[in-house]
Amino acid sequence: MSQETPSFSARLTGILNQGSLNVTIGIAYKTGVFEALEALGEGFHSPEAVAAKASLNARYVKELLCALAAGKIIELQKDAASGDSAFSLPKEHAPFLCKSGGNSCMGVYCQELPLLISAAYEPILQSFKTGEGIPYSRYTGFYAFMSDLSNTRHRATLLSDFVPWVNNGAIKQQLENGIRVLDVGCNDGMVSLLLAKAFPNSTFVGVDIAEES
Repeated sequence: MSQETPSFSARLTGILNQGSLNVTIGIAYKTGVFEALEALGEGFHSPEAVAAKASLNARYVKELLCALAAGKIIELQKDAASGDSAFSLPKEHAPFLCKSGGNSCMGVYCQELPLLISAAYEPILQSFKTGEGIPYSRYTGFYAFMSDLSNTRHRATLLSDFVPWVNNGAIKQQLENGIRVLDVGCNDGMVSLLLAKAFPNSTFVGVDIAEES
């Protein structure tokens, strides 16, 4: 056994653990568990209280909360007498896990890998044999994910940070003067609509492969 073997084994173990935690965070984000914890406020809350707030099944919520606590995403407190568990979302963690965090929220990204794998894992394996591509129609749920991502990230920063940053503000001046803009992969059109409202002299056209658009 080489000297690198133990460290590589530890690295792979970490990858497996973090990958599982990524899925767990994605489930908590998608089901609204983080939002429920935030809404309940400071302090520790029972799984039943969290489940009621999120309109979810308490049994599944408890399992999810325990996994999040094991991954040190939230905090766990056990009652010494009853052994009952209660959970708390640290205030400093909330902006990175809840939609209220705006541009800081990273919980939305934890949906991406599980979504893509569940939608196209088997077709990808087949494509390695056939060399064929995978149609967009296989990626069910991807449209909704991108809408969520746009609403979480772009609403907070598109006009205040991103547009003034592009080409040192030159594009903002062009938008104010009036230009035509093509939004390729526009999804639900939220970005184009925000820009159109902010820059009425410009014209925005959105196109997307998805029929929903």
